[in-house]
Parts: sequence; structure tokens; C-alpha cells
Amino acid sequence: RGLPAMDYGGTSDPYIAILFEGKSKRTSTIFKSLSPAWNELLEFRTNSSELDSTVFVECFDYDLTGKDDSCGRSEIEILGLKLNQAMEGWYPLRDVAHPKFNGEVFLEIMLKPLDAYADPDSHIVIKIVSASGLVTKNNDAPDSYCQIEFNDVVKKTGTRFKTSDPVFNESFDFLAHSTRTESKMKFSLYDYNLIGKNIFLGFATLIVGELTENKISNIVFTLHQKDSDDPVGELQVELLLKRLPEFFVNKKERSKSIDLN
Repeated sequence: RGLPAMDYGGTSDPYIAILFEGKSKRTSTIFKSLSPAWNELLEFRTNSSELDSTVFVECFDYDLTGKDDSCGRSEIEILGLKLNQAMEGWYPLRDVAHPKFNGEVFLEIMLKPLDAYADPDSHIVIKIVSASGLVTKNNDAPDSYCQIEFNDVVKKTGTRFKTSDPVFNESFDFLAHSTRTESKMKFSLYDYNLIGKNIFLGFATLIVGELTENKISNIVFTLHQKDSDDPVGELQVELLLKRLPEFFVNKKERSKSIDLN
């Protein structure tokens, strides 16, 4: 926020570059903005038992031709950063040659175990087969769908209308890490409402470490409400855990490294 206007139109085309332990990465460019919002993750791997105490941050104004102009820089001390603890805040972007620069950048910095950012080496193919015994609080047949949550990814089946025993036969694919055997997958059934909030019908969970690699697991889960152990129906699923081929490349976007010198 508060970035200097570097272009003739009174705006800038800013991006953020970060230098850590001799490696540099950058965000995407936000065009024509003095208060850009990136919400981007830049990952730096380190094998050091003691981290460098400083993260160097610099904001640049992108130019299609010529050199990108600096909009200010900041040096952030992280000597006391603890594992899995985030430090966040607004950091000033200053330039000795331009004392009127008074922009700021909001950053969240977190130190994670190396495995937390490891690329996935497996995937789980899930087939939501069917559910049975589903009813609403009024004992009506619901318009039900199944929601699957795993590693902050949420996927849903289509809705089956006016039936207590819906048949889905829909398949989904989730990337996974073989080392995270305690990771949980959550299955939730909902009654769809065209107007208003969808009604929760019941849920079940699976610990991924219980699956056997390259073997189809046919499981019938007993569904429960969040505040009760009483069964409220059943959910049938098929799951297959498979290793990704060695040539697989995860296609998530990565920031390109740049030279800050």
C-alpha cells in the first residue's frame, strides 16, 4: 500500500522480489495499482540448522522496455523465528535515493519442516459410490450431495434429488504425500437448498495411512452428526492409493527467480 507512482499515468506496475540465503524469487506483476494484493506463496528451502537472520524484500515497477525501477526495499530480521510459527505485519519500503517513498508491504513469514513443502509423490483416486439411510430433521428424503476435503482441497459430487439412498458413482483424484500417514480425509453429506444454507446430514473420516498402496479399498462408512455418536446413515466409497510416475511434474505455478543485484 502507498506505493509511489512510477508511471506517467499516476500508477505503477508493481511486483515483489525476495532474496533469502542467496536465492531470489518474485511475485507476479499487478498492473496499474498503488495498493496491489498478491496473495502468493514464495517457497525457499534451507538445510541450515541456523537460518540467516535477514530476508531482503524489494518492490519493483515493471517496465516493458528498460530496467525495472525500485519502489523501495526492506530488510526483515528472522533470527528468532520458531518452527511452525508465523510472523506477519506491514514492513516499510524505503529508498535512500528517494526519501519520499513511503510504501509498505504486508508479509507472512513461516518456517516449516522440509516435508511440509515436498512435492506430492502419490495420488488417491476416490469413487463415491452411494449413500443410504439419509433423512432430514423432518424425516423427508433429502436432495443430497457428498463433499470431500483433503489437504485444504474440497471437491463435491452432483446433487441427487429426493432420495434417502442416493447413487453417485463419481470419481475424484487428490494429490498426496506418502510420508503424511496421519493425514485425514473427510466425507460430508449435505441436503442442498436452493434458497438458504445447505443442511449438514452427517460425516465420516479416513486416515490415509490405513490405505494399502495399489490396492482398491471398498469401505462402508457409518455417518455421524458432529455432536452425536448416533448413526445417521452410511456412505460407500472405493479408494485407490497409487504412486505418481517418476517423470510426473506438479503443474502448480512457481515464481521465476530473478537477480536483485
